[in-house]
Amino acid sequence: MAAGLTGLTQVLTQEASRAINSRGDRLREAMNVSLERYGVEGIVIGRGSLMNLHFVRGPVDTPARLDDADPSAIALWHIEMLLRGYYVTPRGMLALSLPFGDAELDGFAAAFDDFLSSNLKILPRRTN
Repeated sequence: MAAGLTGLTQVLTQEASRAINSRGDRLREAMNVSLERYGVEGIVIGRGSLMNLHFVRGPVDTPARLDDADPSAIALWHIEMLLRGYYVTPRGMLALSLPFGDAELDGFAAAFDDFLSSNLKILPRRTN
């Protein structure tokens, strides 16, 4: 219990929580900008340090919206991000941890951008 109390009062402070949630907000925004720039049909949703990529046209307001998603695009993203040194779940989810700082945020955003640009021929494209 002492370790838990130490973690909550000295490690996961309100300031640390705000900082990591802010990084999550910035990462979601950067990823959505990249999706738009490359014309890839997808949206990154979430809150704070939690996010999920869906290769569907947003917004994702009901689970039925996800029925149109191609599962192979998420599987490709999972594998390619692993090869780039970043872990996302096989279902496209990501949770930032406290050591995830600005340099890691920039590196992840660059790896995502590279993933999109190198797979444009096979990712779902926007049709507007």
